[in-house]
Amino acid sequence: MFYNEGRNLQIWHQLLWRSALVVLVLSIVDFSEIASWLNPIYNLMILMMIVSAIISAWYASEGVRKVLHHLCIFGRMSLTNYLLQSVIGCAIFCGYGLACYRHLGVTYAVMVGCGMVVCQYLFARYWFSNHPRGPLEGLWRKLTWMRM
Repeated sequence: MFYNEGRNLQIWHQLLWRSALVVLVLSIVDFSEIASWLNPIYNLMILMMIVSAIISAWYASEGVRKVLHHLCIFGRMSLTNYLLQSVIGCAIFCGYGLACYRHLGVTYAVMVGCGMVVCQYLFARYWFSNHPRGPLEGLWRKLTWMRM
């Protein structure tokens, strides 16, 4: 579905407009009686809208492809980045770490998260200048292909 073959791109465009319409309706209309039931559907529609918008923009614009291509380095180091974000995020925000959740609002917390992503991107670029895989990806590969 992610390749521009056959009707795939048309399906993504339809999904974008339909999910945007559902998100708009669920945002405007008050469904207080069944709000707890509709909340997961609302979240799923937002996710579908974001994914389909990114895929549509990928095929519509060369500039978007160039910008998003820089993020491919995260895919080569996804396990390392995921665990590193968890460890650093817990150290910064949780009570057994710096407990910054008490002092930082949403805006500053997002800024800290963006700073973490920038640092991870710079680390990934440095790492891949000398290594074919991320550190945990290399360990995972060695453990997977280990002979017993």
